[in-house]
Amino acid sequence: MAHDPRSSTPNARVASARIRQADGVRATWCGDELVLLDTRSDTYYSLNRVAGRLWDLLLSPRTAAELVRFVRAAYDVGPMMDTDVLEQDVLSLLRDLTTAGLAVAAAPNAVDQRITRTPVAG
Repeated sequence: MAHDPRSSTPNARVASARIRQADGVRATWCGDELVLLDTRSDTYYSLNRVAGRLWDLLLSPRTAAELVRFVRAAYDVGPMMDTDVLEQDVLSLLRDLTTAGLAVAAAPNAVDQRITRTPVAG
């Protein structure tokens, strides 16, 4: 089996992973920007409206393909927007978020640990 050099690139790793928000990151909307605070490093980041909406979706693990489909539907991105350009924009955002430690790859088939299940007494 031949080695595919693209499989070890940051975009390839991000494209094939389910990405979620990292623990320790707080977010608040300020006008049209989402301001993120990494409480571990006391570093602030800002995201535009579309990137901020994608951040909101990362509360649950998502793939890049799921986020691309969301952008197409939510922002009525038609055929004038090249699919490759849209995918690269989403992958770039995910790569930047993971590189900064703001988002992480979720374990395959993992249940979001922030969801607590409480048994119902019967």
